[in-house]
Amino acid sequence: MIFTFFSIKSYDFCNVENLLLMKDKVKNCKKNQILFANITFNSKKPNLVFTYNDEFKVKIPEYFDKEIVLFIRNNCQKDKLKIKTITNVIPNTNITNYNNKIIVSCRFK
Repeated sequence: MIFTFFSIKSYDFCNVENLLLMKDKVKNCKKNQILFANITFNSKKPNLVFTYNDEFKVKIPEYFDKEIVLFIRNNCQKDKLKIKTITNVIPNTNITNYNNKIIVSCRFK
């Protein structure tokens, strides 16, 4: 067996806390850095609706499709692009609400 270990240092990636605020190219990232961009929002439905994007070969949450596609085109290399969604129930509320987080990860252009 061969084990390969590597470490990621803080300067190896850059982070965008709110993807929806990014209209242009991210300024604080370097070429080929790992880029993480987030969207966080609440909803009353537990399941998001996704559409498949042929250009990037990923499923994108339909509600934020235009914003995510624009962000990807401006900032991401097409290979190693991933979109993750995390949905959690918000506790202690009378009506069931959900906290959602969408994470786009890619290599910066």
